[in-house]
Amino acid sequence: MNLNELTDVLATLFNDDTKIGALLDRSGIPRGRVRALGSAAPVNFWREVCEELAAGLVENGINQLVAKARETYPGNPKLREWTNPRRNASPKVFLSYARADVAEVDLLYDALVVVLGSADDVYQDTRSTPLGSDWHDVIMQSLTSANMVVCWVTPAFLGSSYVPYEVGVAVAQGATVVPVVADSAALGNAPAWLTRRQGIPLHPPVDYAALARKIVATIPAAAGARP
Repeated sequence: MNLNELTDVLATLFNDDTKIGALLDRSGIPRGRVRALGSAAPVNFWREVCEELAAGLVENGINQLVAKARETYPGNPKLREWTNPRRNASPKVFLSYARADVAEVDLLYDALVVVLGSADDVYQDTRSTPLGSDWHDVIMQSLTSANMVVCWVTPAFLGSSYVPYEVGVAVAQGATVVPVVADSAALGNAPAWLTRRQGIPLHPPVDYAALARKIVATIPAAAGARP
């Protein structure tokens, strides 16, 4: 299910001020940071809310919103699909990072989903691996089909023993590797395979929506280079 489908579902289930307010409160979304429903169509309201969440309004905001919506409608198949999606295993962007940095990478994932329009186009291990699957097989399948691997570069990333393996597989398959330098101090110990690549330096506060747009803008060229 993509983000447009999610906003359609939310608009159908939560379509008046009372229901919307209750869901926002239970999801930890400050009402003062989003406009009131007023005369707006519910689908437009929820689209704006999801865009704000993807930009980092609330940590892991979209998943938190869906989890609370499921508490009200536990049998809704669309909400269940967002929580445990059926993956096409052919993402456009693969996120490579250290587990210590998962909170920041969650925000980038949410922003990329908004820009690309579908969660199927972004792979993040904690969000994209179906329950019960062999996680190593899923990672390898996603790596070998992704057009771009985005590396979230921090000291923890460089200290990971698994990251060089991921990047090596991606390079062998012809994917574009883009370092996103979240901590410039890490570059002092970065290997040549990373420092030779043009990357994106970050400066706080991070605008995740703008970062996602910058990443996605380069995907067509990467896609054309794949066999």
